[in-house]
Amino acid sequence: MRIRKNAPLDAALNDEDVLAAAKISDALAHPVRIRMLRHIWAENFARRIVTNKDLVIAFDYSQATVSQHLSKLVIGGLLEVQKKGTSSCYFARIGKLSTYMDTLKKIEVHGDKSEVPAFLRAEYYESGDEGSGLPGELHPEDFETLADDDFPDAPRYL
Repeated sequence: MRIRKNAPLDAALNDEDVLAAAKISDALAHPVRIRMLRHIWAENFARRIVTNKDLVIAFDYSQATVSQHLSKLVIGGLLEVQKKGTSSCYFARIGKLSTYMDTLKKIEVHGDKSEVPAFLRAEYYESGDEGSGLPGELHPEDFETLADDDFPDAPRYL
């Protein structure tokens, strides 16, 4: 991944932070990988070593599928691998999640909340609506109304 040199610079968010966050986001982009990371962390916390074979048994996936998921977690920096004989032992690097969360906080828009469109504000999602099913769910019909309110001069393509 290449970040353009003429992109606006933000001292709080450097290229290394962005690349690390992208790798971790990719690693966490599948529910099974999140479950595997959690499982490995729990086993490590209980001072148990986790191998690929353990994960094949725990998750009932083929060895190849487990290896592919583990590979993404290793590339993202969320797992450390140590070889012991013919086995690979996996250890969760939970500190990487803290770093990831800190990087995501740097993305947050700062300034006057009135400048942020309503549909992007956390209060909108938290307020929810009693009949929507999920609190804070954004429906397509809501977006058109919100977009009209927040961007009155925007061109309409529909």
